[in-house]
Amino acid sequence: MINKLLIVLGVVVLVLMGHSIVYACGGGCGCGANKAVGQETTGKSTAIEVGNKTCPVMGGDIIEGSEVKVEHEGKVYNLCCVGCIRTFKNDPKKYIEKIKENEKNISQQGICSDIQDCNG
Repeated sequence: MINKLLIVLGVVVLVLMGHSIVYACGGGCGCGANKAVGQETTGKSTAIEVGNKTCPVMGGDIIEGSEVKVEHEGKVYNLCCVGCIRTFKNDPKKYIEKIKENEKNISQQGICSDIQDCNG
């Protein structure tokens, strides 16, 4: 009976520890504290790096060197943390569209500042 209790307790501790490791950076995203976590894509890949600087899931800036990479249909996207992987994979088209919108907004801001005074 005691052995079963110890096993159950051990499993509970491992599950809770795993949960806290994934969400160690405060809610799972945004702090860049996931550098020790392996990247989603490994080895040599022919996938194209999109190079997005903003996490499409959480909306925050990606900290260079701490990003988590996820591959989808031959392209590699940057996420802010491992907590965003599942969300991205549940609806990749939604988040890819957010990346495209963000890039479009950045591009338009650049054009405006280069061509005219944006204040009027």
